[in-house]
Amino acid sequence: MVTSFTEILLISTIIQVVYWVYFFKKLANYNPNTPQEHDFPQLSILICVKNDLSNIKTNLNTWLSQRLDHKEILIVDDFSGIELKQFIDKMKLKKGSLSYCKVKTNLPGKKQAIKEGLSFSRYNWILHTDADCHPVSNNWAAHMLSASDQGDKSIILGYSPYSVPQKSFLFFWIHFEAWLTGLLYLSFALRGLPYMGVGRNLLYNKTTISDEALSKNTDIASGDDDLLISQISHAKNTSICIHPDSFCYSIPKASWTSYFKQKLRHYSTASRYKFKHQFLLSLFSLSQIVFFISLCLSFVIGDWILATIFYSIRLVIILPIALKVISKLRAEFTIIHFVFFDLVLAVYYLVFSFSFLLPKPKSWQ
Repeated sequence: MVTSFTEILLISTIIQVVYWVYFFKKLANYNPNTPQEHDFPQLSILICVKNDLSNIKTNLNTWLSQRLDHKEILIVDDFSGIELKQFIDKMKLKKGSLSYCKVKTNLPGKKQAIKEGLSFSRYNWILHTDADCHPVSNNWAAHMLSASDQGDKSIILGYSPYSVPQKSFLFFWIHFEAWLTGLLYLSFALRGLPYMGVGRNLLYNKTTISDEALSKNTDIASGDDDLLISQISHAKNTSICIHPDSFCYSIPKASWTSYFKQKLRHYSTASRYKFKHQFLLSLFSLSQIVFFISLCLSFVIGDWILATIFYSIRLVIILPIALKVISKLRAEFTIIHFVFFDLVLAVYYLVFSFSFLLPKPKSWQ
């Protein structure tokens, strides 16, 4: 029994180390470029809204203040109350770059709003964000567009962390989990395996998107942005932007119930990814679970010396990489927090591995 647990612990340790060294280290060493002064292409900043007027009022000026000569702020109204249109009509009299589009077909999820918004938008370059998101600087759009110049890319994956409004375990955990999600999709993209983007901070040229891609996966309310990117992205057309001035921050859920519902919605899309992405993501999460279970069992049965050695070796290898990514993505937790969340992550993966048994969410809010 000791030998079998040791072998399982060894295998899971090797898998974890491979992910950190091969995938995540590339992100840790990635150096974002500063945008050069030149004429940026015309850009539509697209925000889909469903009954979220308060956040539109809060964040509108952060989008309007982006330093671009030719931009459009397009508010796509997905069957909100009349107050939203009234507010936008009033603001349009003051801001010529502000546009409004009312969605014609009321379907679950945000996909129809994105589809109609793309048809209505003036320009080919589309920069996505959400009503509750605010860019950290007025150079957000410029940084995202500049990243497309490097290798003539048509899809740029940005980063959107959650803020930490109060010091609580819930808020720190949501912040960490968003950091981990960024670590995964940004690292995979750098290795030529892009599989998703977050609609809170995502740039693409709409000529890249076919009608077929927009019409897929309409039977589920979630996955508006990540499934679209999963279909159209590949190694040659996709890059990332992680300059600190390009981040878009949003407010996390304020309760465990809301957070749990949000994660169920996100995980309901996992089966729609390409098989190679499903396999790689599942292998990472499975190795995390197996590593800590076999580690604990090794301590229980008395094989604590080898367990300590394997755990120490793993930490020595991954902590310098994690520390770099924590700094690069401006995470609001320390390396000590990371060590603790590293253990909690195994429990998190174990809990949500059963999420496919639960009913699928019908709403995108």
